[in-house]
Amino acid sequence: MNPIKEPFIPIDASPPVNLQVSTDGTRKYIFRTAGGYSIETVCIPEQERYTLCISTQAGCRMGCRFCMTGRQGFLANLSTDEILNQIRSVPEFLKLTNIVFMGMGEPFDNLDAVMASIGILTSHRGFNIPPRRITVSTAGVLPGIRVFLEKTRCPLAVSLHSPFADERRSLMPIENAYPLSEVIAVIRQTPVASQRRLFFEYILFKDFNHSQRHVDELARLLQGLRCRINLMRMHPVPGIPLESPDDQALLAFRDALLEKGFVVTVRRSRGHDIAAACGLLAPRCGEGVSA
Repeated sequence: MNPIKEPFIPIDASPPVNLQVSTDGTRKYIFRTAGGYSIETVCIPEQERYTLCISTQAGCRMGCRFCMTGRQGFLANLSTDEILNQIRSVPEFLKLTNIVFMGMGEPFDNLDAVMASIGILTSHRGFNIPPRRITVSTAGVLPGIRVFLEKTRCPLAVSLHSPFADERRSLMPIENAYPLSEVIAVIRQTPVASQRRLFFEYILFKDFNHSQRHVDELARLLQGLRCRINLMRMHPVPGIPLESPDDQALLAFRDALLEKGFVVTVRRSRGHDIAAACGLLAPRCGEGVSA
């Protein structure tokens, strides 16, 4: 893999104001934006790989029931410099192997800054990161997906969580504006080249979205798509009566998907003890001040 490098393009660097380290080695950095908002960035080391999970907004307007960031509501879009600063200013900068736009905010709700960031990250005059090493996750903002698929070769991750519109709507209000069926239709219209990996993120909720009925509908919905399904455990969110099924149920669902021919990964939770795991990013009182 080409190493990440110092960009020729000048990037304003503002160091993080706080750091928390998990027992599993995950590191969560707190940055302060020009507008005074706190955002979180997570570095996940694993053997020779260093993955950085970056934010694109302070807060989020998507309102997903299972996400702490969504419960904050929308506060502000990050500028291109504020997005890139999260990468340039972490101590692991030159060790980074993967960048994932999976932190706070919906990337395609801040499309211009995100696309500009990707342009600099992949440019030889920028960070020189191969597109296949940059993954953007979306709840399903269709206009942004269209632009992203047309203008980049980066992998796309779509938050799915249920193949049934009524269930998905109860978890993700965006289903009202951009139904999953339409998102899948647009993806099908775009050739998925070898360098464009496609992921579907699927959080399991106890007694809700992991039956054989769900397996069968996923097989129908995603038939013929070259993709990977990433299964994740629900991380408890205060005040939300959703929980993860036990490991036996999770593995049974995985095995049923494998029998349908899917490529499936069970994502290991990282940084749960410092609220750095999926769905838990939201600066708490006291986190946004210097250590």
